[in-house]
Amino acid sequence: MRIIGGKSIPNSNGMTGAFVSKILVGGVVDTLGEVREGNQVMEWNGIPLTGKTHDEVQNIIRSTLNQEEVEVIIRADIAQDMAGMTGMTQEEAAYYQDQQHQQQQQQQQQINQPQGSSNYNTNTITS
Repeated sequence: MRIIGGKSIPNSNGMTGAFVSKILVGGVVDTLGEVREGNQVMEWNGIPLTGKTHDEVQNIIRSTLNQEEVEVIIRADIAQDMAGMTGMTQEEAAYYQDQQHQQQQQQQQQINQPQGSSNYNTNTITS
């Protein structure tokens, strides 16, 4: 999984954050199937990534390269302009976001959580 930092968070009055820019096919994150390109990475091993520059985010990630597990908190409901980040067209990004929203609704129904409680997903990634 590739993560870029220092990108503008939509509708946040200029705040910056880190986003998943690429899921590596066949990698651990791809196998899990829960993280998508364009998702905002809120925390990496307990360290908030909001407000960090790209270099700061990369340094945080590099500091965990030798760890077997990394805990990340992902925000999947953000209306990210993925066209500029992932090379998708606006139509593809809109379709992708719609699919993401439907998947979140299905997950909420499956685990019977109150509406809105699953906007943030905590994932432990084991290499």
